[in-house]
Amino acid sequence: VAILTKMDCQLILNKIYLVVIMVLFFVSTVHAVPAAFFGTDTPTGESTFRSIVTSADASAVFYEYHFTAAHTTSQLNPVAVSGSDGSTVYVKITRAGSVEPYDDNFSHTHDGYSTYYYDSFSVSAANWTAAVTNGVKFEFFSDISMATPTTINAIGTFTNDWGDHGFNNSNPTPTENTTGTAIFTVFTASDNTTSTQQIGNITENAGDQVKHFVAEIDDSNYFTSVTIVPNGHGEIFGVGGYLLFSKVAIGSVPSGSGWTPSVPPEVTFNPANGATGIGVGSNITLTFTERIRNLDNSNLTDSNIDALITLKNANASGSVIPFDATINSTYQTITIDPTSDFASVQVVYVAIGATVEDFEDNSLTASNATFTCAAGGVPTASFSPAAGETNVSTSTNITISFDESVRNTDDSPITNENVDALVTLKNGNTSGANIGFDATISGNTITIDPTSNFTLNQVVFVEIAAVEDESGNQTTASNITFTTDNSCTATEVANSNYSVTGSVTGTSGGVVAVTCDTGYSGGGNWTCGTDGTFTGTSCTDINECSGITCGNGGTCTEDDGETNAG
Repeated sequence: VAILTKMDCQLILNKIYLVVIMVLFFVSTVHAVPAAFFGTDTPTGESTFRSIVTSADASAVFYEYHFTAAHTTSQLNPVAVSGSDGSTVYVKITRAGSVEPYDDNFSHTHDGYSTYYYDSFSVSAANWTAAVTNGVKFEFFSDISMATPTTINAIGTFTNDWGDHGFNNSNPTPTENTTGTAIFTVFTASDNTTSTQQIGNITENAGDQVKHFVAEIDDSNYFTSVTIVPNGHGEIFGVGGYLLFSKVAIGSVPSGSGWTPSVPPEVTFNPANGATGIGVGSNITLTFTERIRNLDNSNLTDSNIDALITLKNANASGSVIPFDATINSTYQTITIDPTSDFASVQVVYVAIGATVEDFEDNSLTASNATFTCAAGGVPTASFSPAAGETNVSTSTNITISFDESVRNTDDSPITNENVDALVTLKNGNTSGANIGFDATISGNTITIDPTSNFTLNQVVFVEIAAVEDESGNQTTASNITFTTDNSCTATEVANSNYSVTGSVTGTSGGVVAVTCDTGYSGGGNWTCGTDGTFTGTSCTDINECSGITCGNGGTCTEDDGETNAG
C-alpha cells in the first residue's frame, strides 16, 4: 500500500520473517544392492515396503490391487490398478509369454481379505535364460490399449506353494547353479537394459501353502516391466493374489534398506574361490548382501573385525597370515589387507565363521574361499576411490594404478585408443546401466573420466579386465564399488535469508524454504537435485515505486531502501 504525503511518499510492506523448513530424503542407487523384501509376515512386509518408499519420496504414489476373485486371461490383459492419487496404471501379466488365468486360490488374511487368487505352476528350467523366459512378467502402461509404456522401480507381490520339492537339484541362477529354490527379479528399462537381483532362497522343504511377501526396490533406473523369476527342477511355485508398486527417484534408497527376516546374509569373496593368477599384492574383500553386525547386536568396527576373519596359508590348518581388516560405513564390505605381499604361487585360505548376523538376527553361514597367487608376481591394481568408499565427489575421476608396467594380454601396448575396452563402468553393480566415460593411460595409471558427473549417493561399479606385465604374468579382472556424496553444493540465494549470512545446504531430494528480503519477490522451495545442485526461483526486486509519482517534491521509498524522487 502506498501512502502519499506532502514531503514524502513511502510504501509500507509487511515484514517477512525467516522460516526455514528442511525436508531430507536419504538417497541410492543404486545402493550396493537394491532393497529386497522377503518374509511370511505379509502385513509387516507391505508396511515396511511402503515406509521405505515414502522415506525416499514423501509424494510417491502407491498402486495396489487385491486379486480376491478369479481372473480370466482377458481380465489380466490388462489389469487396471488404481493409484493413491486417483490415477490408473494398466498392468499386463504373462507367464512364459502367455496370459494365464488366476484361477487357483489360497486362504490368507491380509488387508482385511481372507482369500486370494493366483497362478500356480511347476518350475523347471535347464538354464538361466530358460528360467527368465518362463518367468512371470508384469508390464506397465498408461493406457488401456497398452500402447504407451509407463515406468516403475518398486514392486511387491505374493508367492505361494513355493518349495515343495527339488532341493537337492542344482538350479540355475544368473552366474551359476545352486542348491535351493531361489526367486529373482529382472527389471527391464525402455532401452532393454536389465537389472537382475535375487530376493530370497529356500534351501530346505518349507512345506505346503507357505505364503511370502516378495518385493524389490531397484532405484538404479526407471523400468517398464519386471519379471519374477523362480528357478528349480519341479518345484511348485505360485505368484499373484496381491500387487503393489510405486516409483522413487534414482538413487533415493539408502544402502542396507529392505526387509528379509527369514533370509540370512550371503557373502561374496574377491578373489573368488578357486581363482588363480592373483596378484601377490592383492587385498581381499568380502561383500555381503545386506548390513551385518556382531551376534550380540553390537556394531562391527575396524577394531573388532579382525577377530572374525581367518587368513591362512593353503587351508584351514595352515599357518596364519598376518593382516589388518576394516569394514565400510554401510557394514557390507570387509577389506582384508595382508601385512606383506603373498609369495609366488602361494595358496591362500580366507574364511569368516557364523559369527555375524543381519539386522533381523539371521546368522551368516560359515563361508570360505581358497585362491592361488600368480607365479613370479602378477601386477596388482589399486583403485581410487577405494572399494566401499563413501561420500565421493560426484565430479571425481577414477584411477587404476598398477605396481608395474602392464600391457594387453595379446602382448600389444595399452594406449589411449584401446584402453576404454578394458574398463567397465556401471551404475550400481555388474548388472547396472552403463556409464559413459573416456579413459586414458599414463605410465602405470589408467584414468577414467566419466562423460558427466555422477548423481548424488550413486553407487558406482568399476572393473578392469585382465592385463599382464612384461613377463606375461596375467591378472584376473578386478572390480570395486564406491558411493558418491549425498550433499548438494552450498548455494547463496541473493537478496534472501540465505544471502550474506549463509547458504542453502541439504541432501538430495531435500527442500529448503527460501524467504526473499523485504522488497523482493520469488524464493519459495529450493530443491536439492541428484546432480548436486540446488534449483529454485531467485529473489528479484519488486520495484514498488515503479509508476508512482509523489507530489510536492516527495520521495517514494521502497522497503529495500531504494527511493524515487517525485
